[in-house]
Amino acid sequence: MEIEEKPAEGVPPNEAHMEKLTEKPKRRTRRRMLIFIAVSLFNVGLLALLASQLLVPAQNQSGSTADNSPLIGHPAPDFTLAVLSAHPAPVLHLASFRGKPVVVNFWASIMKIPKPMG
Repeated sequence: MEIEEKPAEGVPPNEAHMEKLTEKPKRRTRRRMLIFIAVSLFNVGLLALLASQLLVPAQNQSGSTADNSPLIGHPAPDFTLAVLSAHPAPVLHLASFRGKPVVVNFWASIMKIPKPMG
């Protein structure tokens, strides 16, 4: 039991059929456009949130160890290093560099020496 829709009076049947066919693509186009606009606005919002978080300096965390460290603001403990030299040389004391900038590089190699093949 199919009910046929009759075209409006004065409109030929072919034109009425063409109007039906063009209605759905208009709806799809409108729907796609609304989805595109909604997704675009969402993305712009996320970018704005990201930019606001990157531009604002981070707050200090309450559990930060930097604020509670007993070494901050105090002199480094003195230590002694042997000088790597072919000739005997005196040892270095950290205290002898008082008042001068010092960079201490703790370096270690974890790579093993390759064994000769053969």
